[in-house]
Amino acid sequence: MLRGKKIIALCLSKVSTPDCHSIISELNNQLCDDGYRVFVYATSTDLYWNTPSEVGESSIFGLIDFDMIDVLVVLYEMIKNREISDGLIAKAREKGIPVFIVNRKVDGCININYDYRAGFEQAVRHVFETHAVKHPHFMAGMKGNSFSEERLDVFKELTGEYG
Repeated sequence: MLRGKKIIALCLSKVSTPDCHSIISELNNQLCDDGYRVFVYATSTDLYWNTPSEVGESSIFGLIDFDMIDVLVVLYEMIKNREISDGLIAKAREKGIPVFIVNRKVDGCININYDYRAGFEQAVRHVFETHAVKHPHFMAGMKGNSFSEERLDVFKELTGEYG
Protein backbone atom coordinates (compact mmCIF):
# COMPACT_ATOMS: atom_id res chain seq x y z
CA MET A 1 0.00 0.00 0.00
CA LEU A 2 1.19 3.49 -0.80
CA ARG A 3 -0.46 6.65 0.53
CA GLY A 4 -3.63 4.74 1.35
CA LYS A 5 -3.92 3.20 -2.11
CA LYS A 6 -3.54 -0.49 -2.88
CA ILE A 7 -0.82 -1.13 -5.44
CA ILE A 8 -1.07 -3.63 -8.30
CA ALA A 9 2.17 -4.52 -10.05
CA LEU A 10 1.43 -5.40 -13.67
CA CYS A 11 4.22 -7.31 -15.44
CA LEU A 12 4.22 -7.73 -19.20
CA SER A 13 6.34 -7.47 -22.31
CA LYS A 14 6.15 -5.86 -25.76
CA VAL A 15 4.63 -2.76 -24.21
CA SER A 16 4.42 -0.89 -27.51
CA THR A 17 1.82 -3.24 -28.99
CA PRO A 18 -1.84 -2.17 -29.19
CA ASP A 19 -2.85 -5.18 -27.05
CA CYS A 20 -0.61 -4.05 -24.21
CA HIS A 21 -1.85 -0.49 -24.39
CA SER A 22 -5.43 -1.75 -24.23
CA ILE A 23 -4.73 -4.03 -21.25
CA ILE A 24 -2.94 -1.30 -19.33
CA SER A 25 -5.62 1.30 -20.04
CA GLU A 26 -8.57 -0.94 -19.20
CA LEU A 27 -7.01 -2.28 -16.01
CA ASN A 28 -6.07 1.20 -14.88
CA ASN A 29 -9.50 2.66 -15.70
CA GLN A 30 -11.34 -0.13 -13.90
CA LEU A 31 -9.22 -0.15 -10.77
CA CYS A 32 -8.44 3.51 -10.10
CA ASP A 33 -12.05 4.26 -9.20
CA ASP A 34 -11.86 1.48 -6.59
CA GLY A 35 -8.82 2.95 -4.85
CA TYR A 36 -6.09 0.94 -6.55
CA ARG A 37 -3.06 2.17 -8.45
CA VAL A 38 -1.44 0.18 -11.25
CA PHE A 39 2.35 0.18 -11.50
CA VAL A 40 3.44 -1.12 -14.90
CA TYR A 41 6.68 -3.07 -15.27
CA ALA A 42 7.21 -3.78 -18.95
CA THR A 43 9.83 -4.54 -21.55
CA SER A 44 10.01 -3.74 -25.25
CA THR A 45 10.76 -7.31 -26.31
CA ASP A 46 9.24 -10.62 -25.21
CA LEU A 47 12.56 -11.76 -23.64
CA TYR A 48 12.51 -15.03 -25.59
CA TRP A 49 16.13 -15.10 -26.78
CA ASN A 50 17.76 -14.05 -23.50
CA THR A 51 20.23 -11.83 -25.36
CA PRO A 52 22.41 -9.37 -23.40
CA SER A 53 20.02 -6.53 -24.27
CA GLU A 54 17.03 -8.59 -23.13
CA VAL A 55 18.81 -9.44 -19.88
CA GLY A 56 19.24 -5.70 -19.40
CA GLU A 57 15.58 -5.06 -20.23
CA SER A 58 14.41 -7.70 -17.79
CA SER A 59 16.09 -5.82 -14.93
CA ILE A 60 12.94 -3.65 -14.85
CA PHE A 61 11.29 -6.43 -12.87
CA GLY A 62 13.97 -6.06 -10.19
CA LEU A 63 12.50 -2.64 -9.40
CA ILE A 64 9.31 -4.13 -7.98
CA ASP A 65 9.09 -3.37 -4.26
CA PHE A 66 7.39 -6.49 -2.93
CA ASP A 67 7.03 -4.81 0.48
CA MET A 68 4.78 -2.17 -1.09
CA ILE A 69 2.62 -4.02 -3.60
CA ASP A 70 -0.67 -5.68 -2.71
CA VAL A 71 -1.23 -7.74 -5.86
CA LEU A 72 1.01 -9.07 -8.64
CA VAL A 73 -0.41 -9.56 -12.14
CA VAL A 74 1.79 -11.44 -14.62
CA LEU A 75 0.89 -11.73 -18.29
CA TYR A 76 2.69 -15.06 -18.37
CA GLU A 77 2.32 -15.84 -22.07
CA MET A 78 3.66 -12.44 -23.08
CA ILE A 79 6.88 -12.80 -21.11
CA LYS A 80 8.60 -15.64 -22.96
CA ASN A 81 11.32 -16.16 -20.33
CA ARG A 82 9.83 -18.59 -17.79
CA GLU A 83 12.63 -18.00 -15.27
CA ILE A 84 11.62 -14.36 -15.01
CA SER A 85 7.89 -15.05 -14.64
CA ASP A 86 8.46 -17.91 -12.18
CA GLY A 87 10.89 -15.75 -10.19
CA LEU A 88 8.31 -12.98 -9.87
CA ILE A 89 5.71 -15.49 -8.71
CA ALA A 90 8.11 -16.98 -6.15
CA LYS A 91 8.95 -13.54 -4.68
CA ALA A 92 5.28 -12.64 -4.38
CA ARG A 93 4.50 -15.96 -2.68
CA GLU A 94 7.31 -15.39 -0.16
CA LYS A 95 5.59 -12.15 0.83
CA GLY A 96 2.08 -13.62 0.82
CA ILE A 97 1.02 -11.42 -2.10
CA PRO A 98 -1.81 -12.75 -4.29
CA VAL A 99 -0.71 -13.49 -7.85
CA PHE A 100 -2.96 -13.28 -10.90
CA ILE A 101 -1.68 -15.11 -13.97
CA VAL A 102 -3.15 -14.18 -17.34
CA ASN A 103 -3.28 -16.76 -20.10
CA ARG A 104 -1.61 -19.67 -18.35
CA LYS A 105 -2.43 -22.09 -15.53
CA VAL A 106 -0.02 -21.87 -12.61
CA ASP A 107 -0.77 -23.80 -9.43
CA GLY A 108 -1.33 -21.63 -6.38
CA CYS A 109 -2.17 -18.54 -8.43
CA ILE A 110 -5.40 -17.00 -9.57
CA ASN A 111 -5.54 -18.01 -13.23
CA ILE A 112 -7.32 -15.94 -15.86
CA ASN A 113 -7.58 -17.66 -19.22
CA TYR A 114 -9.15 -16.65 -22.50
CA ASP A 115 -11.41 -19.05 -24.37
CA TYR A 116 -9.48 -19.21 -27.62
CA ARG A 117 -11.02 -22.56 -28.44
CA ALA A 118 -14.54 -21.16 -28.82
CA GLY A 119 -13.39 -18.32 -31.07
CA PHE A 120 -11.33 -20.60 -33.28
CA GLU A 121 -14.19 -23.08 -33.50
CA GLN A 122 -16.48 -20.31 -34.73
CA ALA A 123 -13.95 -19.30 -37.40
CA VAL A 124 -13.54 -22.87 -38.67
CA ARG A 125 -17.30 -23.46 -38.70
CA HIS A 126 -17.67 -20.26 -40.71
CA VAL A 127 -15.20 -21.55 -43.32
CA PHE A 128 -17.10 -24.83 -43.68
CA GLU A 129 -20.64 -23.44 -43.53
CA THR A 130 -20.37 -20.10 -45.30
CA HIS A 131 -17.65 -20.83 -47.83
CA ALA A 132 -18.39 -24.55 -48.29
CA VAL A 133 -14.71 -25.47 -48.23
CA LYS A 134 -14.26 -29.19 -48.92
CA HIS A 135 -10.47 -29.62 -48.77
CA PRO A 136 -9.10 -27.27 -46.10
CA HIS A 137 -5.42 -26.80 -45.39
CA PHE A 138 -4.30 -26.00 -41.88
CA MET A 139 -1.20 -24.78 -40.07
CA ALA A 140 -1.56 -24.93 -36.30
CA GLY A 141 1.62 -23.26 -35.18
CA MET A 142 4.46 -24.55 -33.04
CA LYS A 143 4.30 -28.19 -31.97
CA GLY A 144 3.98 -28.50 -28.21
CA ASN A 145 2.47 -25.03 -27.80
CA SER A 146 -0.83 -25.42 -25.93
CA PHE A 147 -2.62 -22.89 -28.16
CA SER A 148 -1.38 -24.58 -31.33
CA GLU A 149 -2.35 -28.02 -30.06
CA GLU A 150 -5.81 -26.76 -29.09
CA ARG A 151 -6.34 -25.29 -32.57
CA LEU A 152 -5.27 -28.59 -34.13
CA ASP A 153 -7.73 -30.50 -31.91
CA VAL A 154 -10.58 -28.18 -32.92
CA PHE A 155 -9.67 -28.50 -36.59
CA LYS A 156 -9.59 -32.31 -36.40
CA GLU A 157 -12.93 -32.42 -34.56
CA LEU A 158 -14.64 -30.13 -37.05
CA THR A 159 -13.21 -31.77 -40.17
CA GLY A 160 -14.62 -35.02 -38.82
CA GLU A 161 -17.96 -33.39 -38.10
CA TYR A 162 -18.18 -31.81 -41.57
CA GLY A 163 -16.78 -34.86 -43.36
